[in-house]
Amino acid sequence: MDRKALLVAKVSKNQSVAEMVESLFASNIAYLLSWEALARSCDDPSGVHQFRVALRRMRSLLTLFREVMPSELSLYWRNTMRDLAGELGEARDLDVLIGETLPEVAISQRHPGAELLLQRLERSRSKAYARVNVMLDGERYRQFRYDFPLWIATHQWQQRDNPKIVKRLKQSAQRYAYQLLDKRTAKVIKVGGGVDHDDAEALHQLRIEFKKLRYAAESFAPIFPKIDKFLRHGKGMQELLGSLNDLTVMDSVLDRVRSGESATELHHFIGMVSGWQRHRAAALLTEFAQRWQTFASAQHSW
Repeated sequence: MDRKALLVAKVSKNQSVAEMVESLFASNIAYLLSWEALARSCDDPSGVHQFRVALRRMRSLLTLFREVMPSELSLYWRNTMRDLAGELGEARDLDVLIGETLPEVAISQRHPGAELLLQRLERSRSKAYARVNVMLDGERYRQFRYDFPLWIATHQWQQRDNPKIVKRLKQSAQRYAYQLLDKRTAKVIKVGGGVDHDDAEALHQLRIEFKKLRYAAESFAPIFPKIDKFLRHGKGMQELLGSLNDLTVMDSVLDRVRSGESATELHHFIGMVSGWQRHRAAALLTEFAQRWQTFASAQHSW
């Protein structure tokens, strides 16, 4: 199955805003469901990751289109997606730590505490995936899986008694998408311009704003053929900030492991990993400063 093809919405500059919105959600719903079975197991970590991304992307789109999908209509679904994605968070964090972050620590291959740490993390991951399966089998997800696609397909999201919204829905998709991209880019530059590099929460918020911008840009890519360069810049910034966030998450996970263990070699190894983490974070922050200047000063033509 070509899942990436599912994500390419059938949007075009000739559509109305209403047609564009419906096309985008239809493609994202299909993409989400294509990952459902794989999300049940850590055998392929991309399952939980892409399933969670699909939920977050649709939640972001509900916010992006708030001028034509009023909050009072979409709030229930935004909260539902937030909660469902939250149930996947621990599994995803442990997948990243086990499969991506720890292997970067070269010393992990020759320290007796490495195997102990991996055993503890694998045990935690098994429990996290058990909770993922409980969520997927639960009533709330089953209701979402049936009712949200129906809500989109039957146009229950359209507030037909509001003349302003009806007028916006009839607008050109290209014009509306252009305005949204300008607004989201301006928001990112505003948030990132004065961000404190020592404030992990502020950097996390900037990452979220970049993610929203990336979701919007990817969604509108079929309308704007020249957007590829912008997408590369935005994706690179988001991934860099994501790596910084992974280090913060890693610190929290390691603290939990440390607090429940007495093995000296495990504590010693965690201390070594923490030292590597600080070094890696400093390097990423230097790279961020350089990339930010390039992004903020670039001409972002759609």
